[in-house]
Amino acid sequence: MEEQIIVACLGRPMTLGTLYDCRSDTSIPGVTLWDNNTLSNNTSIQHSEFSNFNVTANDSIENKAHLLNIKAGLKLSFISGLVKVEGAAKYLDNNRSSANQARVALKYSCKSSIEKLTMDHLGTDNIKYRDVFDNGMATHVVTAIEYGADAIFVFDRRESSSESCRKVEGNLETSLAKIPAMSITD
Repeated sequence: MEEQIIVACLGRPMTLGTLYDCRSDTSIPGVTLWDNNTLSNNTSIQHSEFSNFNVTANDSIENKAHLLNIKAGLKLSFISGLVKVEGAAKYLDNNRSSANQARVALKYSCKSSIEKLTMDHLGTDNIKYRDVFDNGMATHVVTAIEYGADAIFVFDRRESSSESCRKVEGNLETSLAKIPAMSITD
C-alpha cells in the first residue's frame, strides 16, 4: 500500500475498509482486509458540524474542480472519462450554452461527522484476507470517511451582449454575497 491520499467520493459509494485503486480511481466493493466484525469494533465517529457558502461566476473546469475540492489526478480522470460523477459533482458537466449567457454558481457545503478506523487492528497479524496483497488489485484502503453534502445552485440568464452578461453576473454575485456567511471566490 502507498502513502495516504484524500479523494472526493463524487457520489460514488465508499465504506470503511473498502479497497481503492488510485491508478484507475475506483473502489473495489466487497473486498476488504478485515471481516465486518473487526471493522465495526475498530471504528470511531467524530462529530464536527460545519457549513459554508461560496459564489463564483467563473465557469472554467479548473474553477469548478477547485470549488468542489477536486485534486488534479481526479480532475484528469473526470476529463478523460475514467470517472463518472454524480450528485453535486455533475456541476462539472454543466456548461454555458452561449457566450451571451450570464451565469453565477452558489455552492453550499456542509459536513457532519468523520468515521475512522482506529489503528488497533491495522497490524499485519490482524489482517484476515492476506490474498488481497498477492493479486495487486488495490493501492489503498479507505480508513476514514467525512460525511456531508454539497449542493450547487446555478443561476443563468441570457443577455443580448457579453458586456451586459458581465454586469448581470456582477449583480448576481453581489446579491448572493448578501446572504449571511457567504463568500465570493474567483
